[in-house]
Amino acid sequence: MPIRATRKRIEYELPGEGVYVAALADVTEPKTEADKFNPGETKETVTLHWVLEEINPKTGRPFEIQYKCALSMFAGKAGSGGSNLYKLVKSMTGTTLTQEEADDFDLESLLGQACQLSVVHVTTDDGRTFANVGGVFPLKAGMSPIRVPEDYQRRKDRT
Repeated sequence: MPIRATRKRIEYELPGEGVYVAALADVTEPKTEADKFNPGETKETVTLHWVLEEINPKTGRPFEIQYKCALSMFAGKAGSGGSNLYKLVKSMTGTTLTQEEADDFDLESLLGQACQLSVVHVTTDDGRTFANVGGVFPLKAGMSPIRVPEDYQRRKDRT
């Protein structure tokens, strides 16, 4: 008799598409992963996790959204914009870093920082829908920041 592993589809409640006030709640430890653009090569990745101002009606807690990217703070050449992580940090802080500053930048220094986050929905070929980060922006003057819940537990501290 064949034994087959089936993939269980878990349906998650998603925040709606739009722009939210958010706070950076976690930055995961770097992971080494296969580089899909360079077969046979690996790269270091990091995942940033935000909590949104909107409450998930199923859990009573703020929605969370994450963004995974290469652990690269390449500032780029004139006009190139740099790595995805560099652009994200630049957008979140509203500050342009020199390459020297970028090389020394501690991502954990952003923990708790509020920002605006654009959430977009992406549907895969098999019909699953995900909420993705479409953009990160600093708060505008006069906007009220949110805080990471006091009982939030970072992934590195979860058992």
